[in-house]
Amino acid sequence: MESNLKILIIENIPGEMTEEAGVLKRARMTCEILHAGDPGELESTLTRFRPDAVVCGFPTTEHGPWPLLEALRANTPDVALIVVAHGMGEGQLREALRRGATDCVLKANSARLHDAVRRAVQETVNRCCAARLERVKAVRLAVASAIVRSPDRQRLFEAACRSAVEAGGFRMAWVGCVTPEALTLEPVACSGHDEGYLQRAAAVRIREAESKGKGEGLKRLGSVVVNDIRDETAFLLKEDALARGYRSMIGLPLIAGHRVVAILKIYASEPGFFGNEERKVLTDVAGDLSYALDQQARQERLSELAYRDPLTGLANRRLLIEQLRQELARAYRQETTVAVVFIDIDNFKAVNDTLGHSAGDRLLKEVASRIVSCTREDDIAARLGGDEFVVVLPLEAGRDSAVILERMVDSVSRPFRTANRKMNVSCSVGVAVYPQDGRDYASLLRHADAAMYRAKASAAGAPSYMNATKPKIAAGVR
Repeated sequence: MESNLKILIIENIPGEMTEEAGVLKRARMTCEILHAGDPGELESTLTRFRPDAVVCGFPTTEHGPWPLLEALRANTPDVALIVVAHGMGEGQLREALRRGATDCVLKANSARLHDAVRRAVQETVNRCCAARLERVKAVRLAVASAIVRSPDRQRLFEAACRSAVEAGGFRMAWVGCVTPEALTLEPVACSGHDEGYLQRAAAVRIREAESKGKGEGLKRLGSVVVNDIRDETAFLLKEDALARGYRSMIGLPLIAGHRVVAILKIYASEPGFFGNEERKVLTDVAGDLSYALDQQARQERLSELAYRDPLTGLANRRLLIEQLRQELARAYRQETTVAVVFIDIDNFKAVNDTLGHSAGDRLLKEVASRIVSCTREDDIAARLGGDEFVVVLPLEAGRDSAVILERMVDSVSRPFRTANRKMNVSCSVGVAVYPQDGRDYASLLRHADAAMYRAKASAAGAPSYMNATKPKIAAGVR
């Protein structure tokens, strides 16, 4: 610590500055000393020279030392501040300590200046280290609490950024998701003092990744610490960062499924903030977030297995019933109608028997894709099993189910090519409408199913699946 000390001496009494510097040198204190004689140049001096300690002589100004002491403490909150008292009384000494001085040395006892500097610097370092560590521990506690309350990835990212800013007192924090090509970060959550920096940084990062290629882009996704942005020549948008008060930064990779899915970046207003202990705690924070992301991904996969048809990705019977119940409740409140459509591929067994089950699976996936292409976001598409599909169409004012069904039937009936063979596809469709054909999901599904079988029966005697005619549509019971 002592070999790297930077000391700023502020003194406007001729000769005193040299004497105070001499005391430090005679004590063999290895340090870099900068003199400042004009308190008015304090701000510009501190921009050029970041001291570990400030030795401030009692200024001979009409307002006394208090404005200078307050300015020093405001500009250097984490720096040891030693006042050299020229004829100060006991009351003034107490006032100097109250206004932010770390220690006071009487001019008559200036020989102890070097001891006061050493002790004040060490006390300040210890105090600042403890304060920094408490801040990052507060972040970890806040993130741990947020993990319990955040049901999905987006809310978790937002909570992590808020925790860094609100619990940790950091200047800004943001999360960027890694693109599939692993070249760029897409900002998805942010908290704190941004003022457009994030938008500009993301744009620069994209252009840089495009110019340098995939390998260089991947290197930037690892953990990184910049403890003084002012001294980092390669820092992106350095001047923009400094203008917003960012002085140090840490980047933490968030991992799910053994791959980096996002990066959490935290910016501190103090230089040199991220020491070894702070890094360890924040690495644990990233580990907690990564574990939560991994668990969410596992839960999503389980939900997919529980609620989705594994072949087509459509809703399965369980999810269909849950969503249909909700849709019927909404239609009841809003006095609207809902169409439940049963779709069955004609002669599907012949496809499996003739071309094999792999061709049948490809046909089912293609039919599912064609059905979805004819629906809106609020519609429900499901596969009940085998070659049976169900579509739920909320029919608000002005939405014509006949037009939707014609478009869907035309889409499903387009020729399908597999194994270098072209086949014509047909389907039978049955429709039941709430509330005319039923007021609960079971009645509507039963009536739509019956209508579909009537449509299939009306097409009996038609050619085989390869040459089937356009399907018939049968309405549900009334």
